[in-house]
Amino acid sequence: MTVTIDRILLGLLPLAACLCFGGCRGCKSDVNANADAIIPGHAVKEDPTLPDAMAPPLPEILHGALGLTNADPVQDATALEPVMPVRRMLMAGDYDQARTRLDEIMEAHPGNLEAMYLEAGIMARTLEGEEAVDALVSPLGAALPWFLPRVENEPDLAFLRDTDPEAWMRLERLLQATRLAWAEALTGPGAFVLVATAPEVEGVDDPEPMRLNRGWVVFLDAHSRRFMPLARDTTVAGFLIDRRLSRIYLLSWQAHERELRDEGGVMRPALLNGVEVTFVDLATLEHGSAVKLGDGIASVRLAARSDLLLAAIETVDPAIVESVLTYVSIDWDAGKAETAHEAAPGPMDLVVRYGSIDPPRTQPDDAQDPDALPNNAWCLAPGDGLRLCSVPSSKKSVLFDLVIEDMSPGSETGSTTVASGLGILQMNAW
Repeated sequence: MTVTIDRILLGLLPLAACLCFGGCRGCKSDVNANADAIIPGHAVKEDPTLPDAMAPPLPEILHGALGLTNADPVQDATALEPVMPVRRMLMAGDYDQARTRLDEIMEAHPGNLEAMYLEAGIMARTLEGEEAVDALVSPLGAALPWFLPRVENEPDLAFLRDTDPEAWMRLERLLQATRLAWAEALTGPGAFVLVATAPEVEGVDDPEPMRLNRGWVVFLDAHSRRFMPLARDTTVAGFLIDRRLSRIYLLSWQAHERELRDEGGVMRPALLNGVEVTFVDLATLEHGSAVKLGDGIASVRLAARSDLLLAAIETVDPAIVESVLTYVSIDWDAGKAETAHEAAPGPMDLVVRYGSIDPPRTQPDDAQDPDALPNNAWCLAPGDGLRLCSVPSSKKSVLFDLVIEDMSPGSETGSTTVASGLGILQMNAW
């Protein structure tokens, strides 16, 4: 099942109140107050086709203001519900009423990213170009992978191109600045975390619906102690980091067929359908096109070798009820998987099956054994003086609390629980 951007935003909105950004129109956050400052270390590239007077400097995106303070993807329908009527108002062209309602929403829900984004569109339509760009600083800074494609394809914002060329240039520089700040954070010290929530199935007395088999990926920036969401949906089943190419590969599946059992036990494992792999370039934020690996898959092993991503795909032959291995290499340019020679197992391998992940053995030396999951705490060190731990919510629970321990000299923060009741499927220090 594909999860739409709106559903993802559903999960972001209850967390957005934790952002350090301002939440009401007319209120300037520290980021907005420095919107015309230049990012240290980054030179402004002037556009030779435009007069100097129409080329404002690159806006500053503060490193410490990126992302969310909480990695909890729990989706709260009450957070997005107030915004729904506003969209109908916008479709009807009732901008005044929509703006009034958005002001009420942002007063009740400070940091509501979706409300900020919608208000930016209204400002663009009502010829408030500078204010429209300011309103987009928070959404782009907090969740760039989800808001960037919307900003680039939003007709209301494209209206600025003809009505306010200076604001349009400022928006383009904001996008550039946000990309630079995200890339700087994602290639620095930190940890990638794959988390999931347990599905709630009413009237089903079966442990299978409680299996934590997929989730979404966030990056903990060790510098700012903030989480940066990378995946656009919650179907990620495992990830593999390629440090040499500064990439993270994301393996997803859309549906599964239940395992078959008889009195002797499992006859056939659960099979995955709609299996695909993609990547995020951590230096450029480029998202690769999804490459399909097929249906009826029992397991997938990914391995990064030189410039290649190799996959060993296990299927089940129904005639002999035995597994069959197929080895492929991923051709990103062609958007397909091509037959390859057998890939030797190695330390960068990732194995994904229904309901389980065998993470790559790339943890720091002081990290606890990931095989101890899901019954014991698991910690790793994503930065100097910093520990990130998944701690069981209770002795019998399969859910965990995500805890940050700040052990840096002079720190008074100590241990902070940033999310509760999560399924921690995978953690890797960068």
